[in-house]
Formats: sequence, C-alpha cells, structure tokens
Amino acid sequence: ALVDRALARVGQLPAVSVAALGNHVPLERGVNLPIEPPPSGRVSGVRSVDWRYVTPSYFEAFRIGLRAGRVFTEGDRMGTLPVAIVNESFARTYFGETNVVGQSLSAVRQTGDGPRKIVGVVADVRSRPGAGWTSGLTALGAPAPPTMYVPLAQVPAGVLAIAHRFFPVTWIVRTTRPVPDLSAQVARIVRSEEPSLAFIRFAPMTEIIAEDVRLPRALAMALTFFGALALI
Repeated sequence: ALVDRALARVGQLPAVSVAALGNHVPLERGVNLPIEPPPSGRVSGVRSVDWRYVTPSYFEAFRIGLRAGRVFTEGDRMGTLPVAIVNESFARTYFGETNVVGQSLSAVRQTGDGPRKIVGVVADVRSRPGAGWTSGLTALGAPAPPTMYVPLAQVPAGVLAIAHRFFPVTWIVRTTRPVPDLSAQVARIVRSEEPSLAFIRFAPMTEIIAEDVRLPRALAMALTFFGALALI
C-alpha cells in the first residue's frame, strides 16, 4: 500500500514520465535465490539465479524490451496466479529457447515462495556477477546472467525479509528533463507516507555506470603509468 500510494504521487511530479520500484537497478547484482530445476528444463540441479522484485513500470522505466508474452500489470497481486518474467539468458540456459511463456518454475521450498508461471520474456540486461553463472570484474564486462523478475505485490514476507537483509529498496524515476530538486521531492513524498524510512543515496544511472567501470579505468591508468615509467 505504501508503494502504491507513493509511486502514484511521484508519477504526478512535473517532468516525471515513469516511476517504479525494485530491489536493484541494472548493473547492480541481484539477490542470489536458489530455484528448483524445472521439470522440462535443461538444468538438473538446484542453482541460484539473479532474482529481482519489481513494480509493473520497471521495464518501461529502463526500456527493457519485451521478447515474448507480457509484462506485469496491477492485477498481478496476492491472491492471483503467481507469475514471473525471465530474461533471454534464463530462457536459453534453463529451456534451450527464448519463448518459454507458460512454463513453470519455483524457488526452493525453504524460501517460502511457491511455483510461478512464466508470463513474459524480456531482453537481457547486464548485472554484476554474483550467482555463479558468469564472471568478470564489472557488469558491463560480463554476459547477462539468468535473471528472474517477480511482481513486488506477490512476494511473500519471508522472501522480502531475505532480500532486505542484504539489499535496500530502490525508487526509480525517469524524467523528460533535468529536475534539480527531484531527489528532495521524492524523499518528501515517501516520508510523508512513512516517516521512518531512511534514504541512503540518490544517484543518476550515469553515476551507476561510472562506478561499474571505475576499476577497469583505474587499472588502465596504472598500466599507462607503469608503461610510461618503463619507457622512460
């Protein structure tokens, strides 16, 4: 209820085109959630995948393309059919094809999340390696890992507790033009709904991207320095 009310108000701010929420944004690593091998899949054992909860407008906010099926809607809530969306990497890894709409998957029983029907397949988005499927120093330097998205409104309390033990909630806003005091406006709206919530940071996606390539840039600068020193 907090998210629904706050997102509706944030979405009405001047120059805001999309407002969404998730436990991560692209390039950041997701929760490592172990899932059972699908009965008709190609993976035989329990493996963790990059798991993310999102609100329906998340894919629009980041312009993540829909490859098959549908994205989440406001109708995907508790009491309705549990659903999931996977990326192309997940579909290829687990089923050997990209159109896997209608297939079922389930997190391990200990998480408290039951079987879900795949209702959509979206384009791959790079994220920092964490679940063991890919490797690399950065998200942009590694292949997209198998990723599973679920609607926030359908996430059981136990799974939310697991996610929030390690990662914060992320409020996402896309604007049509720069808004100097946007962060203050968003914070004011959210805190008016729940005063105890604390904001850790505000950052544009350009900053998230810069952080991802900071280490390779530092290594390149070091290599340049020592190369020049050797030449001298």
